[in-house]
Amino acid sequence: MIAGACSIGFMGGIALAMGGARLLHNDIAVFIEQNRGVILGASFMLNIVGGAVAQSGAFEVYVDDQLVFSKLQVGGLPNLQEITQTVQKALLSANK
Repeated sequence: MIAGACSIGFMGGIALAMGGARLLHNDIAVFIEQNRGVILGASFMLNIVGGAVAQSGAFEVYVDDQLVFSKLQVGGLPNLQEITQTVQKALLSANK
């Protein structure tokens, strides 16, 4: 939710700084025009914060809605052979 709000703030800030302020009251438009650099900088900071909030580092594999691998639980990523064996084992168990 926070990441979504940051994304909206980023897009809104860009839109205002790039000319959208003309749609607002003249005093507000002048203020935005005079502070365009600050608004652009704040918008990009919102984008960075939103990206950091959205990124959890999670890598999870599910088979039939059952978690069969979690990077957060194991502490690292599997290699291709490990993940293939894990998924095959889960599929065999699900088909029994």
